Amino acid sequence: MQGATPANDLRVDVLDAMGRLVLSRTWPAGRSTMQLDLAALEEGTYLVLLSGPDGRHALRVIKAE
Repeated sequence: MQGATPANDLRVDVLDAMGRLVLSRTWPAGRSTMQLDLAALEEGTYLVLLSGPDGRHALRVIKAE
């Protein structure tokens, strides 16, 4: 993922289509990119939630083999 360099750490949660948490990571402050390894996840649609002091943003990701 790539975006503006966060001033604070962001929490990155990946939820499956049923709303279950399947992955959680921290996007460290000061880094403009982050890689998420989704290799262990099944094909399907996932919601990536970015949470920090300024609010929450959601991205929809479709994993296909």
